[in-house]
Amino acid sequence: MDWKQVLTILVGNAALFLWATRQARTDFLYLDRKLEENRKENTQIIKSIQEEIKDFHHRLCKIEEARNAKP
Repeated sequence: MDWKQVLTILVGNAALFLWATRQARTDFLYLDRKLEENRKENTQIIKSIQEEIKDFHHRLCKIEEARNAKP
C-alpha cells in the first residue's frame, strides 16, 4: 500500500468520526431542548389540573353547604 492510500483512509475516517460526533452533539442538544420544553409544558398542564381540582372542590363545597342548609 502506498502512503497516500493510508493517509487518505486515515483522513477519511477522521472526517467521518468528527462529522458523526458533531451530529450526535447536535442531536443531543436538540433533544435536550425539546425535553426542557416538554417538561415546562407538562408542569403547566399539571398546574392547570390542580387549579381545576381546587375550583371543582370549592364549587362542590358550596353545593353541599346549600343542600345542608335547606332543612
